[in-house]
Amino acid sequence: MAAGTISTSQEDKRVTGRSNPVARIQAAQLSFVTGGGVTADTATVFISGTIVRMDVVLSAVTGNADLTASVTCSDDNGCVFGNELDHANLADASTHYFDSQSSADDDGNFNPVTHHGDITVSVAPDEDVGGTLQTLLVDVLFFAR
Repeated sequence: MAAGTISTSQEDKRVTGRSNPVARIQAAQLSFVTGGGVTADTATVFISGTIVRMDVVLSAVTGNADLTASVTCSDDNGCVFGNELDHANLADASTHYFDSQSSADDDGNFNPVTHHGDITVSVAPDEDVGGTLQTLLVDVLFFAR
């Protein structure tokens, strides 16, 4: 699924009686444009349950070959989640899959996080997107039980 094609949505399978119920909850897509500097942008999403997986999808940016971004998540009290939901130096044109099972992009520190309330997702590119008319799109999706 490419960045830029996902709309803000919530798909809750917990009430359908499936054997492994999970809700798919997406924060609003964040976008960073050429000349916009390196200011972080945020989106807020409400989650009630245990977060068992997080996906981060970054679009391709041809104007800056070394562009990376950091993703930080904090609760509605401003407490930053530990390693489970904080990830630095994620390259553009990549998809990152973080869960408590094994995967190629798992940092080894992801543990399920139980939460009820708002989560603020902050995305900060390490430098300006660069190039001409370039945009970095970032989608952050949570999967909760």
